[in-house]
Amino acid sequence: MSLTRKGAIHEALTLAARMADESDTLDDPKARFFGRFTYACALGRLGRVDEALPLLEELIQHSQEHGLPFERGLTLFERVSTSYRRGQLDDAERDAIDAAELFVSLGARWHVASMINIQGVCALDRGELSRAETLLRQALDRFEALGAADATLAAVNLGLLTLKQGRPEDALHILTPAVRRLHAQGDHLHELEVRLHLLDAYARLGRWTGWDEELNALSAHAAALPASRADLLRLLEEAADAAQDAGWTQGAARARALVRSIGARASAAAPATTG
Repeated sequence: MSLTRKGAIHEALTLAARMADESDTLDDPKARFFGRFTYACALGRLGRVDEALPLLEELIQHSQEHGLPFERGLTLFERVSTSYRRGQLDDAERDAIDAAELFVSLGARWHVASMINIQGVCALDRGELSRAETLLRQALDRFEALGAADATLAAVNLGLLTLKQGRPEDALHILTPAVRRLHAQGDHLHELEVRLHLLDAYARLGRWTGWDEELNALSAHAAALPASRADLLRLLEEAADAAQDAGWTQGAARARALVRSIGARASAAAPATTG
């Protein structure tokens, strides 16, 4: 069962807690590690990070005491994700650096690329654009060398960086093939996120035909755009404003209609309240 599946996560947590308890009775340090590690991951996915982080710290100590370097790396990897989701960029990057060094020594190339990528994302979030570009390009090169699907999302991060640097032409060059790959992979949420940024790139370049094509693609898959993601709706509203300011009024009206449609869907899905 995937621990990230919505609707299954609470059941997964119960199973993981049982697994952790049962693994504690075993003589095998690795089995005890994975029992507890699965439980810690489930807690993190549920947002119960105050419970997950101390358990991850215990697992780091456990893996060190029992000579389990790869398992220590996995724990650092999970702690990186947990810290990043919490907005603790310094903690996430520090662990990512340690984990990358450990995975290099173990020859775990995909894990190395992943940890370099998160370092780049942390730098991007801080606005350290030059450093972010160096790290994200390293991660992308490593993922591509492995033929890993993660190369697509690494390319997206690099494309967003170029937008922040005021390089919309470069952003189009990077994000256009990335969005096609996301579409082919059926990853519609990430696809729509990227298309929202492509609207920004086209608007900056004044290429309104391309802007219209992206809005058409967004409209066709609008059901995959969560109304709860205020950040994405804000990007769509900003796209409408940019079109309006440029005199592309018909496009602006269509973008605002799409925002209203998504908002109406959210209202319809909200539970009724009684006075």
